[in-house]
Amino acid sequence: MGSIFFANCPGPCFRENQAIADIIREIDNPDFVAVSLTCDPDNDTPEVLGHYAARFEADQNHWKFLTGDMAVIKRVGMETFKLPVEVGVHSERGVVFDRQGRMRGSYHLLQEDRVQRLKKLIRDVLAEDLP
Repeated sequence: MGSIFFANCPGPCFRENQAIADIIREIDNPDFVAVSLTCDPDNDTPEVLGHYAARFEADQNHWKFLTGDMAVIKRVGMETFKLPVEVGVHSERGVVFDRQGRMRGSYHLLQEDRVQRLKKLIRDVLAEDLP
């Protein structure tokens, strides 16, 4: 699962990441990994992201908070996640990928009915046979 956020977001990022934390707790599967990619790499250093991840008691084996070069972040966000990426601008969606790296769905993280659909898709993908 992937998402775009930034740590000092004054809006929905905390709630989005709380939804992801809840999903990870509910779907206790060693093969399930969430990747949260910052859209503010100048401020979201590895240290900042480490402190941010601690707020959610994020297990690094299941939830990666990533930063890097903005050009690479934009490319991954827009080409792989199919989500908008600009400094301080992001989508409120979580995207699901299968074991082959194919995007299988994109759901709004702040709408409970959409989060339920996202969890179902994650479970379905995890239940698929390994390639």
